[in-house]
Amino acid sequence: MERIASFCVDHTRLERGMYISRVDGDVVTYDIRMKKPNQGDYLANGVLHTIEHLFATYARNSVYGPGVIYVGPMGCRTGFYLVTRDLTGQPLVDLVIELVDARIPQSSSNPEIDKLAANKARIVLLNKSDLADPAGNKEWIRYFQEKGAYVLEINSKTGAGLKAIQGLVQEACKEKIMRDRKRGIVNRPVRAMVAGIPNVGKSTFINSFAGKACTKTGNKPGVTKGKQWIRLNKGLELLDTPGILWPKFEDQQVGMRLAFIGSMNDEILIVEELACDLLDALKERYSENIEARYGIQMQEKVADTLALIAESRKCYSKGQELDLSKAAGIVIDDFRGGRLGRITLEMPEKKEEAE
Repeated sequence: MERIASFCVDHTRLERGMYISRVDGDVVTYDIRMKKPNQGDYLANGVLHTIEHLFATYARNSVYGPGVIYVGPMGCRTGFYLVTRDLTGQPLVDLVIELVDARIPQSSSNPEIDKLAANKARIVLLNKSDLADPAGNKEWIRYFQEKGAYVLEINSKTGAGLKAIQGLVQEACKEKIMRDRKRGIVNRPVRAMVAGIPNVGKSTFINSFAGKACTKTGNKPGVTKGKQWIRLNKGLELLDTPGILWPKFEDQQVGMRLAFIGSMNDEILIVEELACDLLDALKERYSENIEARYGIQMQEKVADTLALIAESRKCYSKGQELDLSKAAGIVIDDFRGGRLGRITLEMPEKKEEAE
């Protein structure tokens, strides 16, 4: 029989304060402790009644009013319960787990995550790391570690690297866990927000990590529609959030790289232009990969390279003209599927050496 979380709190050590008693989906119960338990000092009935009326009135008339379900006194007369709905979010989170695509870690990291992760433990998962250049993975691990994050190479689809995450969560949140123990709070799960841009593999990661299909997955951006809490085990709960792209790209290269990995809707893109841009991005460091895959020689003009690929793959229209659109689709699919080899499209900026 599973024990009720709030009953696992050591009331002999519990201090006055506000605690999260339990989380049930988007419903959160807060324990507002005004008196230390088991000390013989209780709130008088008149005080309880007055605070209840004032608290409920102000709470329901605040900006959070629509989310307030219940305000009421504890039977032990040491405080109040506050129950809310759909107010879950960043303040309830102990840890931010961000998934980035290992082939474009910088471009696939939403800059808004830095605000969400402020003053919180942070884990960066380099997803699809087996599709990225091993040397690039090492550089990006060092880069994120220098920013104070814990970093791990994974592949959410195959499950590679997922077994190490639980230990990494405990390491990242060890200060929080020790702090809870000192306050008499035991067996409270770590609450982690899982964040990532569309199509980065976030829902697949949660399903693989949890061992069950608890979120919808798909190869189209925007499959996850709303926030949801997912309890993995007694020690960890995940808040799944929809993948969101920031409204404006300061750097056009960022938008282009996101299109390469499929984080933008292909239906609004011109596939021949996208393939030519990809070939151009690969030309300097990965031309041998292209030549080996398609049995051609890279040309100075990427449009000529695409034409050679169309010939190599016998992409012809009914009139026996080269079907560049079909060839472009092959190039993009081969890149996304890892058939062009292990490729990293961007590297961390080198720090200028001190003179």
